[in-house]
Amino acid sequence: MSKSLGNFVTVEEALKACGDEPDVLKLFFLSGHYRSPLNYTLAIVRASKQRYDGYRNLIDLAGNSVVKVGGNELAGPVEEVEKWKQGFFSALDDDLNTPQALSALDGMRSLGWQLWDEVLHGVEDSKGKFLSVVRELVTHGKVLGLFERLSETDLSKQIGGVVEDAVRARVEALKEAREQYRRQKNFAAADRCRQEINDLGYTIEDTPRGPIVRPKH
Repeated sequence: MSKSLGNFVTVEEALKACGDEPDVLKLFFLSGHYRSPLNYTLAIVRASKQRYDGYRNLIDLAGNSVVKVGGNELAGPVEEVEKWKQGFFSALDDDLNTPQALSALDGMRSLGWQLWDEVLHGVEDSKGKFLSVVRELVTHGKVLGLFERLSETDLSKQIGGVVEDAVRARVEALKEAREQYRRQKNFAAADRCRQEINDLGYTIEDTPRGPIVRPKH
């Protein structure tokens, strides 16, 4: 293997072929199983770039004013995305099957675009679902090391403002619902609210002055 034979590519050259986007190069490597040889071809690089653009374009839409107006509240668990979440971790449990894990992310992406189409057609309930799916896409992508630069820059604009506000609104709604269930002595429902608050990255503490929610540290 040598550069003179044309079968040697530097990291700098590979990044340039990826449009100087490290996530595209990561997707290239993740597209093959670590136990199997992976040929470097421009066709695979272009496919990785197309895949990344599909993710990124969807994430960018989370900051669109169409979603913000009357649709800032995250939906609860979106039933359609649960199978992709399960498939994602099942793939990683299966000898770190990253190609299959990426297929699960692709499923989330497709669902996100479907919900976006519904948002554009005025389906109000789809706004919260759309934001929830985008959040799941980013969360699971970060497990694979994706979207790290995005979280430090554009993510704060695209999802940070909209989704974080939506998360806080959802947590407050769950806190109130939990109190209502406790007054009704429906402790199973109250526990489900607590669990969902926990899943959203918050803890809830009962105090003499009432329940207090705090972000996890």
